[in-house]
Amino acid sequence: MSAPKCLKLGSSCQGCVGGGRQALVVRAAKQGSNPFRDGGSSGGGDKKGGGGGGGGKGSGGGGFKPSQSSQGGGRKPAPARSRDTPVQKDLTISRPLTATLLEEGKVDRAADPFWSTFCNHLNGEWFGQYSAYTPWEGLPEPVWLDDNNKYIDFVYSRSVEHRGEDADGEDRLIRKIGRATTMDAAQRLPIPLEGSVADDDNVDVEALAYNAEGVVVFDGGNYSAGPDFIGPPEFKMLQEPLDDGEGGDAGGSWGSDGEGEGSEQADAPTTTSVLEHTLIDWGTKLRVRIVATVRIGHTDTGEVDLAVLRLVLHREVWAGTPGGATLESARALLEPVPCTKLPRPTPKQVCGEWSCFTIGAVGIEEEDPTTGDERVVWVYSSSEYRQEWELPSGREGPTDGDDGGTLWLPGGVLVTFQMVDMDASAGGGRGGAAAAAAASQPRGLCMSTTWLQPGSATAMTLERFYDGGGVLRDVRFTQAVRSSLAGPSM
Repeated sequence: MSAPKCLKLGSSCQGCVGGGRQALVVRAAKQGSNPFRDGGSSGGGDKKGGGGGGGGKGSGGGGFKPSQSSQGGGRKPAPARSRDTPVQKDLTISRPLTATLLEEGKVDRAADPFWSTFCNHLNGEWFGQYSAYTPWEGLPEPVWLDDNNKYIDFVYSRSVEHRGEDADGEDRLIRKIGRATTMDAAQRLPIPLEGSVADDDNVDVEALAYNAEGVVVFDGGNYSAGPDFIGPPEFKMLQEPLDDGEGGDAGGSWGSDGEGEGSEQADAPTTTSVLEHTLIDWGTKLRVRIVATVRIGHTDTGEVDLAVLRLVLHREVWAGTPGGATLESARALLEPVPCTKLPRPTPKQVCGEWSCFTIGAVGIEEEDPTTGDERVVWVYSSSEYRQEWELPSGREGPTDGDDGGTLWLPGGVLVTFQMVDMDASAGGGRGGAAAAAAASQPRGLCMSTTWLQPGSATAMTLERFYDGGGVLRDVRFTQAVRSSLAGPSM
C-alpha cells in the first residue's frame, strides 16, 4: 500500500517519521512542492502508548459518482436519493484559524496564581480516556493492544495527582498515571496515593514545577508546559581533520577541501520535545490535555523548523480526592461514547465574533538578588477585547506556502501550530529602516489549544508563544463567549 498522506506546511516532503509516519511541519515557506500524496495505511502502534510506529488510515483518491436511475416498466425516473449527494465529512485539518481584533478593552496587572491553590485544584484522582491522532490528517491511530493483541485507538487512564517532592527534594505537582483497556481495570491499577511507584510498565510518573522549566500555570488548574528555549543550539562544525598521531584518519571525512567519503555538510542537530496544554471545566469536572511530541530543527536563517510527530488527546474526569474517588460520574461521562467518536468542532461553532477575557504571563529576565544568577520571572496581566475568528479559504487544508495548520479533534478541541511575526510588530512607530530590520528577524512559533465547552457558546484557549530567537516569551489563557451573549460593548 502507498505511504500515508504527508502534510508538510510550506516545505517539500522530508520523508517518513518513525515507521512510515509523516509529520505535520511548521516552517518557513518554500514554494514549488506539493505536500500531499495519495493516502494509505501505515499499520500498528505501541502497547505502552509511546511514540509507536502506529499510523492512521489515509484518505484515498476518487470521488462520488452519481448512481444511474432505472426507467424500466414505464415508470418515471425515481427522484434523487440522499445517498447520491456527497456527504459533508467532518473537518479534521485546515489552514490556521485567524483572529482579527475588533475592539480592545482595558489592560490591568493581574495577581500571580498561588502554587498551593493550583495544586489543590488538581489534587485527586482523574479517570479518563486518551487517543492519538495522525498529525497529517487528524484521524485516530492505534495507541494500545487489547487482551486479544488487537490494536485499539483509545485506552482508559487513571491518574493520581498530589503535591509532593521529587527525587531532588524540589516542590512539585506529582502525577502518577496508568492505563488499561477498561475503566474497572484502570481502577485496579496499583497506583500508590503517596510515595514512589512500584515497577509497573503501565504506570508512569510526571512532575510539574511552579513557573519554571518551561511550565506556566494559571488559576483553576490550567497550565502550559514545554521547553523554555527552542532556538538554534550553540555548536561549531569541525572543519579541519584531527591529527591523532595515527595518520589523521579520524578527521579525514571532515576536511575543508570536501574530499573523501562523508564530505557532505552535516545537517544541523534537531531535538525532540513535548508540549502540553491542560484546560479544565469545573462546571462538569472535565479536563482536556493535549500532549504533542515535536521535533525541533532550524532553517539556514535560524527560523524554527518544527515537525509534529505525535499528538495525544486526554479527556479526563475528576472523580474525587485520593482514596475517596468514585466511578459513577466518570462512567456517565466516559463510557457511553468513546473519545474518538465524540463530535468534532465545526466552522459554524467556531467562526464569528467572540468576547475574550485573557490572563497573560510574560517572561521577564532579571538577576536573582540572592544568587546573582539570571532568572525568568513571569508577570501576569489581564485584558478584555473582541475578536472575529475566521477560517481562511473555507475547508481547504494547508498547502505549500502556508505556515501552520489547525487540527479539528473530537470533543470540541482545536490544536493550532503557526509561525508568527512577534518581532516585526515591535517596529510600529519607528523609522522605516528600523521597522524593516525588525520584520527581517526570524519569525516565532505559536501553539494554541481551544476547547469549545459542550452545550454552550463558550470556549477556553491556551496559547504558547516563542519569539524569533526561540525563547518562550508569552503564555496566555483565554475564556471566550459569543459576542451575542456577552452583553454591551466593552
